[in-house]
This record gives sequence, C-alpha cells and structure tokens, in this order.
Amino acid sequence: MSRIINISDAALIAFHALAMIAESDGYISNNKIATSMGISKNHLSKVLQILHKNGLIKSAHGPTGGYCLAMFPEEISFKQVLELIDGPFPNSPCLLASSICYRKRCIFGGLISSVNIYIADTLRNIKLSDFRTKEGYYGK
Repeated sequence: MSRIINISDAALIAFHALAMIAESDGYISNNKIATSMGISKNHLSKVLQILHKNGLIKSAHGPTGGYCLAMFPEEISFKQVLELIDGPFPNSPCLLASSICYRKRCIFGGLISSVNIYIADTLRNIKLSDFRTKEGYYGK
C-alpha cells in the first residue's frame, strides 16, 4: 500500500542538518553535525552531497571548512528538501495499487487527493527559517 506521506530517515537527517548549518557561524563540519545528531558520518555525507549538488549548501575544504547555506533559510522549503531526498511528492488519489482495487469509484472519494494537496502545500510553505528560535535550532 502507498502512504499519504512517508518521510525517510535521510530526509529527517537533511532537515536537521540544514537547521544546524543555518544556525552556525560560518562553516560547520560534517563531524560536528554527525556527532551532535548522533548519526553515522557516512550517512550524513550522502545526504549533504545531495543538498550540495542541488545548490542548497556550499562546502569548503580545510581545517575551518565544512558546510554553510548557499541560499537564505527563507528560500528553502521542507517540500523542496523532502523531494530532493525522497523523490517526488505522491499525488495518487488511491491508497491501493490500481491493480488491487476492484471498485469503479474510490470509497474515499476525493479525500486522498485533498489530503495530498494539503500536505504538499503545507510543506511548500514551511521554510527553514520558520524553525529558528530565539535560542537557535539546537539551543545555541
């Protein structure tokens, strides 16, 4: 069965890493992000590589290097990040594969499509900047 929304571990890592990068003064290292989040540096590196390749973050080499945002936090939506990591947002009107369903009309009517549209619009309107608190993303 398909789901209305499914957020992978990699997408959750991307959201949290972007929040840490956004609050850092200058560049923040892969090691510092991974240690703070308690995750594998290798898994984080794969996620950061996708964000870098798609222009959300910049990288610098050397002892003071690491990652910084390549865009303003107000320009980065959660839908954009989710789709970069997990692929296109679902827009199927059916929770079952069409080969399984025997009905001519969905018992849910337009509910599934409406929910998908609502979630997509909500995630499009949530920006990285929305999660900045007075103390910073991680209480800095």
